[in-house]
Formats: sequence, structure tokens, C-alpha cells
Amino acid sequence: MELFKKLSLLLLPSFLLPLPALARDFTYTYEGQTLTYTVLDEEAKTCETKAGGYSSGGVAGNNISGELSIPEVAEDESGNKFTVTSIGFRSFYRCTEITGDLNIPNSVITIGSEAFSGCSGFTGSLTIPESVTYIAQFAFDDCSGLTGDLTIPNSVTDIGDYAFYNCSGLKGNLTISNSVTSIAGSTFSLCSGLTGDLTIPNSVTSIKGNAFSGCSGFTGDLIIPNSVTSIGNGAFY
Repeated sequence: MELFKKLSLLLLPSFLLPLPALARDFTYTYEGQTLTYTVLDEEAKTCETKAGGYSSGGVAGNNISGELSIPEVAEDESGNKFTVTSIGFRSFYRCTEITGDLNIPNSVITIGSEAFSGCSGFTGSLTIPESVTYIAQFAFDDCSGLTGDLTIPNSVTDIGDYAFYNCSGLKGNLTISNSVTSIAGSTFSLCSGLTGDLTIPNSVTSIKGNAFSGCSGFTGDLIIPNSVTSIGNGAFY
């Protein structure tokens, strides 16, 4: 059932998909690690970590191991500097041999769909900077090795379905951005290690189905503000 839901969200009719634009990739080595980047705008000098694909069940844009180091600025072979503003779709998809903390650089604005999906080898904390405004669906799902508190900064206005699904290793408090207006379906489902109170911010008007299902570790109060007008099936199952 979960697989069906995931496929139904990701597979769109071909006529709804935009035509691919010509893109230029380059590699850059930072702190001893080489990643591939895709230029988003040549004039604005922006780029993203290279996106992955669908073939053979899913391919990572960057298939790496060890500690992950993403810079704020990447430099191409001609010395042109590009600000890293996005983590691309499936950039690090199922890279189970990535370890340590997961630090998103302060330049990143969006975290793409399945960007870190299945990266179960992380053994440290997750830091999302105030620059991020959008976290796409399945961005961190099955990152079961991440530990510590989970803080969604106030810059974030939108979080996709299943964004933190089965991040069962997170063991601490959950702080949700007061800019988020809706908590999407299964966003924090199976985050069983989160503890303490669960406070929904006053900005939220809806809590979708299974948003917090399987979050058995909460040990404090559940506070739902008057701003919430709808709660989906199984939201706190």
C-alpha cells in the first residue's frame, strides 16, 4: 500500500511534465569529496546537486559514501562560481553508505523529492538552515539512522507528503515551523523516537491523514491550536 501511494504521487502523465531543458553538469571537489552539480541559471550563477533518475528502480545523481560535505558555492572547471540553491531530485537516493551528520548548507532554498530517501547510514543529526523554504515529498524518508532533535525552521512554508517518513532514529523534540499552514500526509509517520510534547503551531489549518501515525515515543502533551479546521484519518494513529 505504501509503495502504491509513493508511485501514485511521483508518476504523472507525460503530457503534464515539462519538456527537459538543456542543462550543464560539472564536478567540484570540496573537503575531499567530489560531487556533480547541474547549472540552474548561468546568469544568476545558481546550481543544484545533480538529480537522479528512474531507471532500475531509481538512480542517485551522486552515488557516494562516507561523510557528506555540500558547499554553499561550487566552482566549475573554468573557475565560475555557482551558489548551491537546491538539493536535486534523488541526488543522494539510497546512498546507504553515507555516514555522520547531515548538514544542509545555508545557501539551499529547496530540498527536492527523494533527495536523501533511503539514506539509512546517517548516524548523526540533521540540520536544516533558515534558508530552506520548501521540503519536497519523501525528501528524508527511511533515513532511519538520523538522531537527535528535529527542527523545521521558520523559513519553511511547505513540507511534502512522507518527507520524514520512518525517520525512526530521531530521538528528541520536534519543532515545526510557524510558517507551515498544512502538515501533509504521513509527513512524520513512524518517527517513533521523537519524544516530549507535540505542539502544532498556530499557522497550521489542516493536519492530513497519517501525519503522525506510529509516533509512539511522544511522552508529553498534544497541543492543537484553534487554527486547525481539519484533521485527516489516522493523523495520530
